[in-house]
Amino acid sequence: MGNTAEKWIIDTGASHHFCARKEWYQTYENLVTNVSTAGPSIQSEGVGTVRLPVGDHEIALQNVIHVPELRLNILSAERLKKDNFIGYSNWIPHHLFDGNTGRTIVEADTSSGLPIISVSQSGELNHFEALDLYYIDAANRQISLDLAHRRLGHISKNLVKKLVKGSTGITLKGMDAHEFADERCDECMAGQMKAKPFPLRQPPLRKGTRPFEMVHMDLLEGPGPALDGHYGYVLVIIDDYTRYSWVYGLRSKHIEKAWAKWQARILRHHGDGDKQKVLIKRIRSDNGGEFISQEMQDQWRSEGIELQLTVAHAHNQVGVAEKAFGDIVSHAVSVLDDAKLPHNLWYEITRTLTYLKKLWPHSFLNGKTPFQMIFKRKPDLAHLRVIGSKAWVLIPKKSRGGKFKPRAAVCRLLGYMASNQYKLWDPQLNKIIYARDVVIEEWNTTYEKIQEEMRDNPDNDTLGNLVGKEAGNNSDPETPPQSEIARNPDHIDINKVIDKLTGDVEGEEDDQLSDDNYEEEEQTSDVNADQTEQGQQQGQPPERPRRVIIPSWKVRENQLDADELPESPTTIDLIMLNLTNATEQLQAPQSLSEILRRRDKDLWLESMHRELRALLRNKTWEYVRRSDVPPGHKILTGRWVWVYKRDGTRKSRWVVRGFEQVEGIDYQETFAAVARAESYRVLLAIATLLDWDIEQLDVDTAFLYGDIDTDIYVEIPAGPFTDDVPEGKTMVCHLLKSLYGLKQAPKIWFDTLRKALEEMGLRRLDTEHSVYVLLQRHGKKPQEVFIGPDLVIAVYVDDIMMIGRHRLIIQEFKSQLSKKFHIKDLGEATDYLGIEIVRDRAAGTLKIHQTKYCRSLLKKYGMDECNPSRIPIHDSTKLTVNDQDKEILDAEGIHRYQSVIGSLTYAMQGTRADLAYAVSLCSRFLAKPTATHAGIAKGVLRYLKGAIDLGITYYRDNTENLFVYTDSNYQDRTLHGDGRSTSGYGVYLAGGLISWSSRRQHCVTTSSTEAEYIGQANAIKQIITATQFLLELRLPIIHTPIKLYADNTSSQSLAHRPSARPQSGHIDAAMHFQREKVEIGLVDITHVTSQDNAADGFTKPLNGVKFARFRELL
Repeated sequence: MGNTAEKWIIDTGASHHFCARKEWYQTYENLVTNVSTAGPSIQSEGVGTVRLPVGDHEIALQNVIHVPELRLNILSAERLKKDNFIGYSNWIPHHLFDGNTGRTIVEADTSSGLPIISVSQSGELNHFEALDLYYIDAANRQISLDLAHRRLGHISKNLVKKLVKGSTGITLKGMDAHEFADERCDECMAGQMKAKPFPLRQPPLRKGTRPFEMVHMDLLEGPGPALDGHYGYVLVIIDDYTRYSWVYGLRSKHIEKAWAKWQARILRHHGDGDKQKVLIKRIRSDNGGEFISQEMQDQWRSEGIELQLTVAHAHNQVGVAEKAFGDIVSHAVSVLDDAKLPHNLWYEITRTLTYLKKLWPHSFLNGKTPFQMIFKRKPDLAHLRVIGSKAWVLIPKKSRGGKFKPRAAVCRLLGYMASNQYKLWDPQLNKIIYARDVVIEEWNTTYEKIQEEMRDNPDNDTLGNLVGKEAGNNSDPETPPQSEIARNPDHIDINKVIDKLTGDVEGEEDDQLSDDNYEEEEQTSDVNADQTEQGQQQGQPPERPRRVIIPSWKVRENQLDADELPESPTTIDLIMLNLTNATEQLQAPQSLSEILRRRDKDLWLESMHRELRALLRNKTWEYVRRSDVPPGHKILTGRWVWVYKRDGTRKSRWVVRGFEQVEGIDYQETFAAVARAESYRVLLAIATLLDWDIEQLDVDTAFLYGDIDTDIYVEIPAGPFTDDVPEGKTMVCHLLKSLYGLKQAPKIWFDTLRKALEEMGLRRLDTEHSVYVLLQRHGKKPQEVFIGPDLVIAVYVDDIMMIGRHRLIIQEFKSQLSKKFHIKDLGEATDYLGIEIVRDRAAGTLKIHQTKYCRSLLKKYGMDECNPSRIPIHDSTKLTVNDQDKEILDAEGIHRYQSVIGSLTYAMQGTRADLAYAVSLCSRFLAKPTATHAGIAKGVLRYLKGAIDLGITYYRDNTENLFVYTDSNYQDRTLHGDGRSTSGYGVYLAGGLISWSSRRQHCVTTSSTEAEYIGQANAIKQIITATQFLLELRLPIIHTPIKLYADNTSSQSLAHRPSARPQSGHIDAAMHFQREKVEIGLVDITHVTSQDNAADGFTKPLNGVKFARFRELL
């Protein structure tokens, strides 16, 4: 590796840059502190700026820690993103790229297993043209096990791993390396140390057999009055069957109101108003006075509820409630200690831990979560963040007090109200607030940092002073005791030291979501009775004292006079621009309100205007009054759909919600034909044999060209331009043309295109309704001369592939078509429907393959780094039709299995005939797959990894006629249970496959002869299909008879001489049509040995040697 002290490792987990060479520093300040590593701590000596020359760039690295003991310099990818707007991609090759242009700055050397950069590398990769951007994606990136452990409230790391495997929204990095690790953090030890459990000497009482049959209750006394509501107690209710918990705050030990609230809640949310669905039979609690009060006893007796009480000090008899309290309290202590939050927030933390407890796997539930048990679906963990984290809360524009006031205030995260709503604590006002527009810094969880920031940056006002002045009190706000936020002099936070030296305050980009939770105090309404009473006792929250604003050194150094200000975006806008995550630039918006908050909103609005202008120019609709819509006609709604195209441009499309249409009123027919896969493979083989040109084109906005076939009314497209429509609120759109989203849109486009092509002189084939031919260019037919078409096209919706005698014919066709539709000329065909076309006209070959698709398929299912296999399915595989004895996969496993098989089916139907048998076998278990079936599917992916580049090649010099191989496997032993056989065939033209099949036969056969006979019949059907298609093209490609190669002499004799097999009288008469085809000379059945039968692999799994031979024959 050379001199390692001169190399830089790119580290995605490092908080700062670290360098061992002091002579490289441009600026330098002494800084002696401990630096945490994976091993023992090491000491730094200073901090400063280093200029790093890489490629054609010179990167100014800020806040580089000088650590002489390092053997390798460390380059923090996170710091590069924040300070230099430089991204890091771990897509091979690993490299750094400019976040503004996407251009590669330097490639990393990963030969040693680590990404290491040198100063001489450069590259040309443009990331904004790539399909994947990895590093800067913050929506669902991998997080460490420790961070997930803290997000989930300090549960054990083994439970974290189990939960992440069965949930969505969180992915762990390095999970396999910690498969058996369960280290505890200091906060866990501080909060979760407990005494040894009592032995269970008495037999357990009856358990609940359904939700709400039995509940456990207990009361917890808090450490003091809670900040929110001044509660002193907490009532916890746990359902015995699901272990789902509810918590209610109480000011006294009277539980009557809380019990009534809980009953009403479960009746409404879980019983749909029917008490029989949530019938409570037993309540288990201790002998506390709140549970044995006369009022509660009378109420429970009147409802027939049995109260099971424990004896004094026998807490193990109410183990469920005690365990729940133990979990909540111990984890709450961990969270409070981790975040250094004041203790008067104990109630909010307790509520949050109760919420998180519903998401934890439970041993009583066999690893499932209470959430799963009661709602029958897996929890989504994507919204979880570390409790106590620093949070920037967006201040509404009307409450900021001016354009140059701060846009956000610093708070602390306490809990969740919904998946996108958070509960926070404002330490300045010492009150609980609720917000949706929040940016959370999970690495910053210590509350004492807020106090330091307010002392170091007195000009950084926060939420309370900006929301509005509160009358009646100008005293200082209530603050937590200083003892609770005192600093630890023995602990030095290196992030804090660096930020203090440089004046930096790190933050993330605001997600800019709309929210109106923060209003001025005079607009606040509908507070609950308890809070009203509290307000009368304490008065209104105090107003913040005014402070003397002393600008920071950064402000003083960069102050400008008014006449020096350039005509450019405001400073705040530029800051927001630089903080914008580069991945968000490639994430299409999901709503119009989101567009209006994005910094690139003008580009998206322009694309919407462009789409709307195209619709109006095309006369897609006319405006009519809403009152003029005929009775019985539903006014359909629509929505905008936004996407990024491959070239980086923004595309907007107005789409009708077709699912609102009513059959018979809004639409009649919906079917539209598309070209079959074997059809365009035949055309490619013909083009190779005849050396014709192959080109393709795409029709833009194809569905908008056809005239609508019925009266349809649609709401006016939503957007800022709706004001342009006169009397817009009273008008609707009466469609004159088809529109995307309509159920009949494909049919209308199919008919429109057919009419246009026929007007251009093309004729649709009877054998394939999506293939058209141009037989005579000038209307003259030479006498006694066989002449075929000059042009053949295949249509798949709006993708058109053309083969022509020469390029001029194709160009003339494109010219005529462009007069009718707006087309995109894609030139020579290289990628048609995901099938890559590689042609060598000099050598006379054409290869089709799906390498890109297969590579993306493997990556999609996490198999891109798997060990390859030589065969897709093992020859010893044994399955049964109904595996009732084996456990079926869960819902997520079924969905993944179906997705894998669906993806493999597309590859198999395109170019990968070698997957036909394995995919056909796996497809039989789509409804109820087991772990065995999932393992077979995984084996197919492993085979695909080792054979990713395979495809089909056609040869111009191949003079063989169309020929076919067929084979059958009598009572296929791989799949037991129905006694049916498997048959398959392969059809060849120009030396390559044009059609193939592997399928279970429709009936049970009694002999191998019958099975092979049925297989021959299926192959002859495909021969007839192919020959009719080729003959209708009127091209001199084939001649009769067509060779059909089979390896069973008895079935061959049965087709030639019926009397030779008198035992065949029971065979379905429809199978005997092959005799007619043999007699008239269409088919010539020829014997071939099993070793040379190219259809052998379509009927059974083969071992490595036989499968290699099968693949060679293909």
